[in-house]
Amino acid sequence: MLSAASTYEQVLEQYQAGSDVYNEIECRWTSVIDPKTGKDFGDEYRKIIFDTYNHSKWLGQMYQHNDNYWLAVNTNTKIGASCSSILKRCNNRLKWYDDSGQFHNIPCVFSREVSSENMKDGSNGVPQIWGTIKIQVQLNSETKLLKLNQRLVFDGFAFQIQQINNHVSDTYMELYLFETQLQVTDDVINNVVNGNEDAPISGTETKILPTVNFIYLNDTQEFTVYKYINGVANSDSFTITASGIPNDNYLLTIINGNKFSIRNNIQSNDLLQVKCKNNTSNEEITMSIKLVGKW
Repeated sequence: MLSAASTYEQVLEQYQAGSDVYNEIECRWTSVIDPKTGKDFGDEYRKIIFDTYNHSKWLGQMYQHNDNYWLAVNTNTKIGASCSSILKRCNNRLKWYDDSGQFHNIPCVFSREVSSENMKDGSNGVPQIWGTIKIQVQLNSETKLLKLNQRLVFDGFAFQIQQINNHVSDTYMELYLFETQLQVTDDVINNVVNGNEDAPISGTETKILPTVNFIYLNDTQEFTVYKYINGVANSDSFTITASGIPNDNYLLTIINGNKFSIRNNIQSNDLLQVKCKNNTSNEEITMSIKLVGKW
């Protein structure tokens, strides 16, 4: 990869892997040119050129510039050459809960349509198992927790980790994933696997359960709504209504004052809004749900 004409920029550079500490540096910030075709790789790539030959740099190092995170995917280590790194713009985030319940949210590079026959971006030419997407991300104490066969959600679709490549560097890793089935507890709005599993109720609050963001076409989901006092459901009943999309798209069935169901008759790009009004206190609680197609 070659670089085009560059300009000096103020860039935030990560201090060490896994750290939230970024230091401001001045460097040359340039586009990247494919030496075989002479074409610009585009806005997803940048080359960062440092003023000193001994500037600290490493694969997986993170940078911030123009409200974007950038990941170092190549570094120049040749003696006598300019000290530089090739960066890719982080266009997505890895989000998951680990076994202890800790939430992780890591910037990453998301690439679709990866296969063993198209590996120009692979780790030092190492053949890879076929997969539908590739994730490039920093290897640190958080991403080390990722496991084979773990499911992740990106842009409303679920994927399963098929291969983990962490042999190139102790600060850089690649994940290869294939598309898999969403589960009803997956949070497709915030892109978190099992992000809607409901925690035990201990305080005083009104809740609609289960916490579900979508219903598949021709499926019916049943819900309950209760006011909980010290974690115990009380006897208040509710008036339950729905709006936001045409009536033909769904069937709302009131089972009783605390239980109802929704059937997805026709998928919709808009959200179905469900309102539950407490008949005793007049307090209201709302829920938004999407009617999606069949897998």
